[in-house]
Amino acid sequence: MHLIYITFPSKEEAVKIATKLVKDRHVACANIHSGVTSIYEWEGKVEQNEEVTAILKTSDSLVDKVIELVTKKTFLCLPLHYFNKSGKR
Repeated sequence: MHLIYITFPSKEEAVKIATKLVKDRHVACANIHSGVTSIYEWEGKVEQNEEVTAILKTSDSLVDKVIELVTKKTFLCLPLHYFNKSGKR
């Protein structure tokens, strides 16, 4: 199993994309977490924003497809991190 960690600007967008991925059987489950504070550097300034995170659970054979689909459906450049139980990838 692989876990894909992703941030969204709103809960509505996270729920919409996660629901589609589950319905289409690209992921087995999606855990959505609201109220996450993200602190990062952008254009030389430290920024702080509220975001929503999601952990998507999928199989080895679908990881690349899920990342492709999520990237196509979002308007922002979102960081994705994925790994499996053995830590390989």
